[in-house]
Amino acid sequence: MNESFPINYRPASYWHASEAILANVKGEHRRQAISNAIATGTVDELPAGLLADDLPVELRRLLASLHPSLMGGEYLPDAHEHEVEIARVTLPDTVTCDVVSVRARPARTGIAYRIVDEYQTVFRCRPERTKLPLTFRQLIRLIDTTVDVANGYCGLVVGMWNYFVEHCGQNPAERPEAVVTSDFYPDLKRWYVCVAERWDRERSLPQKQ
Repeated sequence: MNESFPINYRPASYWHASEAILANVKGEHRRQAISNAIATGTVDELPAGLLADDLPVELRRLLASLHPSLMGGEYLPDAHEHEVEIARVTLPDTVTCDVVSVRARPARTGIAYRIVDEYQTVFRCRPERTKLPLTFRQLIRLIDTTVDVANGYCGLVVGMWNYFVEHCGQNPAERPEAVVTSDFYPDLKRWYVCVAERWDRERSLPQKQ
């Protein structure tokens, strides 16, 4: 699978780059709407409140009243100073469209990383710091080796699926969809689509459309 992906690709920076425009917009549905507006040149038509990193309380309540899935990502912790999101794992099958955010911030020794979600889950990731931005391969390794300390499983995608099956009794055919995206690593979503297909094949499951 590696041959069709830019395994050694490394962004020049996580800051002062066009990819950082949406990096701290919390809401998953808002990010999609803004991305679509950028692509179609209609950003000026979006309400100003939708473009902010955080939704105003009144607007957040309004969207929540329409459907809880519109809250996906909106309750993520605030970013630290100069911190940006470099990847996220979105679970669209959950009622509130849960999001796990992979973040990077400048540190005295280079770049520091942390993983957060909307439930104050404690995650432990490796590496915690690097001198340069992660390569595509290193980001995948970070995602696949991050530990959910409370539940004790390793891996934000495959590890989560295995945990649900092996410890929660979930039917493998009902694994939750995990959409992994990054403005800095455009091929990340496609990588985890392939990972999901391989996970299903290993369990003789029909391929999801």
